[in-house]
Amino acid sequence: MVGSVLHESKGDKDMAYTSVNIYEPGPAFDGLTPGTPEQLAILGQALEIMARNDIESVWNGYVGGIGANVSIAKSPSRDVALRVQAEMQAAGYVKYRSASEGIPLEDFIGIFAG
Repeated sequence: MVGSVLHESKGDKDMAYTSVNIYEPGPAFDGLTPGTPEQLAILGQALEIMARNDIESVWNGYVGGIGANVSIAKSPSRDVALRVQAEMQAAGYVKYRSASEGIPLEDFIGIFAG
């Protein structure tokens, strides 16, 4: 699943959804050297969107095997997760390879097992 929102079947009441995103840095970072004040300011703006929407970053890193960044984040709801994905892309902070909605494996099995 790429850029997906995963429903948690048991449901953490504080953070109901987990987003798994595969992305590249967006055009806002074009031409910026990592670690410079300019690059860190843009990164800070992106993180502010997450903070404003109560998004909790679980893990974020580069995965060389797929040549992209991967992030896992928890959010209060599906709508918040999708809104933040759209806002981050519109601002040019990220370029998602694709986005889709997913469900946990145990729910998937239950649906298809009937």
